[in-house]
Amino acid sequence: MLPSLTYQSDFYRLISGALLNSNGRYESLEVYFRDELSENAFPTTKWSELLEVADENPSGEYMQVIGTNSYPVMANYVSDDSEGQLMSNAGFSLNKDTMPIMRRMLNFNEKSVRDGQYLMERGGMPDYQRIFNSFNKDASDLIATLHMLRSFSTLQVESTGKLLTDSENNAGGIQGLEIDFSRYAPTENRKKCGGFANKAYPSLGTKFPWTDEKAYPIGDLRDMYNYYRKVALVPFRGVFRMNADTFGLLVNHPSTMMEVKVWKTGALASAENLVNYVITNEDINEYLSTRLGLPVISVEDWYGITSVLDPATQKIVKSPQVAFADGVVVLRPEGKFGELQWTRPSSLFATPINPMYYADGGKIGVRQIIDSKVRSMQFIAESRGIPVPRNIDYFLYLDITKAAN
Repeated sequence: MLPSLTYQSDFYRLISGALLNSNGRYESLEVYFRDELSENAFPTTKWSELLEVADENPSGEYMQVIGTNSYPVMANYVSDDSEGQLMSNAGFSLNKDTMPIMRRMLNFNEKSVRDGQYLMERGGMPDYQRIFNSFNKDASDLIATLHMLRSFSTLQVESTGKLLTDSENNAGGIQGLEIDFSRYAPTENRKKCGGFANKAYPSLGTKFPWTDEKAYPIGDLRDMYNYYRKVALVPFRGVFRMNADTFGLLVNHPSTMMEVKVWKTGALASAENLVNYVITNEDINEYLSTRLGLPVISVEDWYGITSVLDPATQKIVKSPQVAFADGVVVLRPEGKFGELQWTRPSSLFATPINPMYYADGGKIGVRQIIDSKVRSMQFIAESRGIPVPRNIDYFLYLDITKAAN
């Protein structure tokens, strides 16, 4: 049913007709938002590739548990009458704080409704399908903005260990919001080029940034993986993660090109012929994973779009925002790296005139605001939640723009 006191509104009459005439699927706006914009309506969101969805936490707080998984220490062979050796409890840390809220507003596009109203006043039949299509596109675009911010935040947390807002990625919102998920992780898990060298294994990386010809990016990756297995003792299969620009520095570095060419040709080609030999990104990945036994490299090229003020023209323009940080290589357990923790947006101040609808399985609330004085209507979508990494003490970070001391 529609909210009370609104049955005389042309908007509701037309939208109701459009919903009912759209294959009879939606009997109300509440059902429309619940079913049309459900969890399955956006199956290709980037955040859902990387996060599980936690059960709702009504407290509005996120909880990050650190240190819950480790290699089990072997038991001991003992004599019949001896006691077993006491097993130590490694313990864990708990990071807990309030979930941030994201919000986006849409001024309703009334042109299609006005056209329908014009026909109704003259005894005609409105084009309900066009009204529904127009409303559906606006509502879907509104919900998609929240999914985009979730995805951006997920990749930012993965690549930096933090959620951080600034004037570029959160124009018009809170500036300087920082949630540091890595504050309990060992500082030794973050290194610069050549920094993952360790006495536990032969070190290969050089102390030069990857833009320098004297750098050895493959050596840095090999050191990083050895540290992951032999020092950090991570009990999970790993995956290298980097953005497309960082991957470009790896694959186009002279040392990488030469090493892979020698392998690809079986070391039979002369130096003069190697210069002209063409290799592909697939060749490089095959060499790293098959020949050297390194984890697979997963390249992230997703980016978000924000609206910012161009200082030169004083106009609002769209600006692409790289989500996975530049100049960073992450080695972490493969698969989904955390969970989306969330709580249902409050409907405390919803009224029959200004109702609240729920989409995305309750993770997104849509408030409808009608201001009869200025004859306007808005839909405001909001979501309270945050991507929370698990086992971030198992994440290794390599800054490829700087050399280790």
